[in-house]
Amino acid sequence: MESLLRKTINFHKQNKAIFAKIYMVFFLLSAVLNFIIQKLYSKINAAAGEVMKNFTQSMIFENFFSKEMMLMLKNYLPLLLVFVLVFAFLKFFYQYKIISVIAENDDRVFPKPQPVSVFAIFTTFLLSELMCSIGFMLLIIPGVILSFFLMMVPCVLVRENKANFSAFDRSFSIMKKDITNLLFNVIALFAVYFCLLFGISLAVSLLNVILSGVIKLLSLTQILGPILDNIFLIVDIVAEAALYAMYAILLQSMMYIRYSEPENQADFEEKKYTLEDYYRGKEEPEDDDE
Repeated sequence: MESLLRKTINFHKQNKAIFAKIYMVFFLLSAVLNFIIQKLYSKINAAAGEVMKNFTQSMIFENFFSKEMMLMLKNYLPLLLVFVLVFAFLKFFYQYKIISVIAENDDRVFPKPQPVSVFAIFTTFLLSELMCSIGFMLLIIPGVILSFFLMMVPCVLVRENKANFSAFDRSFSIMKKDITNLLFNVIALFAVYFCLLFGISLAVSLLNVILSGVIKLLSLTQILGPILDNIFLIVDIVAEAALYAMYAILLQSMMYIRYSEPENQADFEEKKYTLEDYYRGKEEPEDDDE
């Protein structure tokens, strides 16, 4: 039997053109936002480092809440939090759009799924992020478990038009049906993504060190140093955005393939029929023996 990961790769090869446009849009937005976040983080890190240095030297507690620290918190921290939230929501919305594009081009889906409101997507995102964040604060492992079981949420949003806790409940029920197989394939895909990301970051860092040494020997550090740092920062960000965009497409394709398995669709049709009957006030038709 063909493995889920192999099915996903073959599915992506067959539908490269479908994903090209959404891939490029997310890649560009991700690179820009990530660059802004890195710059804000660098400013906060530099200011906090200077404050901690002064605090360590004097060992006076009042120095920790200096004017520099308060100014840094006022000017940069709110911006950083806003951009991080926007970036996180962009990733979640990207996952939703991947599933939407797949469903729109899936001949087996009829009628085509209705789009979910941005408000429903945003509230679902906030609740899932809040749950996972609380889980990560509880010794990390609960956060990892929650993140795994909520992977099917974008599929449920698109195909079943369910949001918030209804989407979470449905995602849990699907993921736990074949948890061993799904866990193995998700870990395998993440391992490949992490190794590629680590390898590129390591190569960029080594090249940066080598070129920085050459520039230092030529006594051009003040002139070319900042330029070189920005170039390598951009290269690192572009590589990270490109890899994540591809990883998200493969991961969401895997989730969609798993969602489309017959047992999940049978369960979906049964629940859909029951809910529609309930809200319309109809009863299940009885067989006519006459």
